[in-house]
Amino acid sequence: MHPESTDLPPGPWLLVTLGEQRYGLPVPWLREALPGQPADPVPGAPPAVLGIIHVRGEVMPVVDLRVPLAMAADAAAGPGKLVIVEVDQERFALQVDAVADVVKVNAEAVEPRAIGPHPEALCGFARLPQGLVQLVDPRALIPQVAPAMAEH
Repeated sequence: MHPESTDLPPGPWLLVTLGEQRYGLPVPWLREALPGQPADPVPGAPPAVLGIIHVRGEVMPVVDLRVPLAMAADAAAGPGKLVIVEVDQERFALQVDAVADVVKVNAEAVEPRAIGPHPEALCGFARLPQGLVQLVDPRALIPQVAPAMAEH
């Protein structure tokens, strides 16, 4: 079941990019953005989990946001950025290509879902001056993150 956009936290959204696409992440659930770094592999981790990193003594999984969004891998993408997410007592890093901007998205500007099949991680989209932005609900990523953290 998809959470509706109305139960997302109020406040601004962080625009990130993957390839040519723009995605929004709810700022109240974000802690920081860091330069991309290699992750230590985790044997048996779900496909979305690139591995684990250590941030100020805390171990957290790194999720390649392309996998839950059903995007093809981009070998030319480079190290990108890591966005630290904290939601529902889980903390993990999302790997994205770039962090673009923080924008205000009015609730009335959010369309609940894209038309047609779409990944579970998307909770809707908004038309902004920057163009179409697909909105990501980080809570949908927790089932992919939890198995990697059970080992640590």
